[in-house]
This record gives sequence, C-alpha cells and structure tokens, in this order.
Amino acid sequence: MTKFRIFILAGALLAAGSLSARPQCVELGWTGGAAGSGAKWVKGKLSERGSTIIIRYDWKNGVMTGQVQPDGTVKGTWIQDGSQGGAFQFEVPEEGEAMGWWTSAGSTKKNDMAIRVCE
Repeated sequence: MTKFRIFILAGALLAAGSLSARPQCVELGWTGGAAGSGAKWVKGKLSERGSTIIIRYDWKNGVMTGQVQPDGTVKGTWIQDGSQGGAFQFEVPEEGEAMGWWTSAGSTKKNDMAIRVCE
C-alpha cells in the first residue's frame, strides 16, 4: 500500500476500499485570499497518478498538483485563473479532514486549508 493510500485512509477521505482510477469527489476549504475573513469551501475531484496527486477544483479552473512525501504528507503547487498560484501541503489527518496550508507565489504567509470527502 502506498503512503498516499495510508494518508487517505487515515483521514477517512475515501469510501471503503482502495483509491480507484476514477476521480474522488472532495471539498477544499481555505482561509485568506478569496475567503476574506472567513472560510471558502469548493468542490473538487482528486485523482492519483503514481505518487502524484491532482485536485481540480471548482474555483477559477484551479488545479493542485502534489507529491506524496516520505513522511506521508502531500506537498505541491496550485494554480488558478487570475493568479500566479503558490504552494500547499496537507498533513496526515487525525480524523475526517486533512489539514494543511497554502501560500501565494512570492509570499511566506501560510493560510489554513482543509480537504474532506464530499457528502
């Protein structure tokens, strides 16, 4: 079992069973940026290609592309229309949601971010 599958299973981000070839519906939530002083949630599709994780989300044609790290986290970059993008990282979750952060290109400020399976 890959570290990514352990990451996903640990966070209850997948239904019972292993990750299939078809995209998994997820919700992304973030603070900062377009969220203003609150939190913004959008739906997306998560897919796996080897150790590469791709999340296409429903906000300005957004795409997150990350690699599974030796510690089980997923780290990568994001891009969307009207932005130069930036970096993100998700930690191995304790339950239900994977928690992480995101930054904008050229910034070191880490904004909170979460990912969970669509209901």
